[in-house]
Amino acid sequence: MLALLRSKPNLMACMLAVYSNWIRTRDMHASESAFQNLSGRVACKLVELGSRYGEPGPDGVRIPIRLTQETVANMLGASRENVSRALARLARQGAVRHQRGVLVIPRLDELAERYSDFEETPQRMMRRK
Repeated sequence: MLALLRSKPNLMACMLAVYSNWIRTRDMHASESAFQNLSGRVACKLVELGSRYGEPGPDGVRIPIRLTQETVANMLGASRENVSRALARLARQGAVRHQRGVLVIPRLDELAERYSDFEETPQRMMRRK
């Protein structure tokens, strides 16, 4: 394996990039779990799902995956009841809403900006330039 990597530096660079992204993601999840309340953790998970699977539309970013409260709770290691309360709180704030059985995030960038220090948003990218 080492001989292959030495002979193919592009492959080694690609593997290092994948591995460093994996480490960064693990650190991100550990930090979010340690330093955020459940509403923040739910919001971060919705930002992640919206960024990865979301479909932009006139009403915001639609997450086309059928997410039950139990599914979100399992993703976060929380109880369904507490996730239900967190989703209700986010809905009251206008950060998320249910529409025809799926979740819609009206302003994904704002939700990411508010709750996640780790998500790459267009605003953060512009500030760096």
